[in-house]
Amino acid sequence: MSEFAEQAYRINRACELPLLVDADHGYGNALNVKRTVEELENAGVAALSIEDTELPRPFRSGGKVNLISIEEGVGKMRAAIAGRQDPGLTIAARTSASCAGSSLPRAHYRSMRNACIPLASPEVHAWHTGPPRRRRRSPA
Repeated sequence: MSEFAEQAYRINRACELPLLVDADHGYGNALNVKRTVEELENAGVAALSIEDTELPRPFRSGGKVNLISIEEGVGKMRAAIAGRQDPGLTIAARTSASCAGSSLPRAHYRSMRNACIPLASPEVHAWHTGPPRRRRRSPA
């Protein structure tokens, strides 16, 4: 994680564009997430995302995505907010629920989104990653 923050710092020194980084799962539990946010904020990032997947993936998982619990995800978001000093730093909660492959995806996404909104809205955003959904065309 330290190397990642150092690289973000170097990028920020080289350009003036706002930098959005993917902080994976926050590199561990809630305490690690807090430190990750602190380090990346000190490196000058404008925004970061933290996902809800269990990492590292278990050996021989066949690429299956395992999600952390809603409670753990909310705890990580609370820790991320606690680690932030600048209210301008955007923190995004990213879910891979659609990759989990069960009826869980929509419920997990809704729960995560609903849990994050009251935490620090509008500073914490939840969004969904995974296969794109097709829009239904209305009959003409």
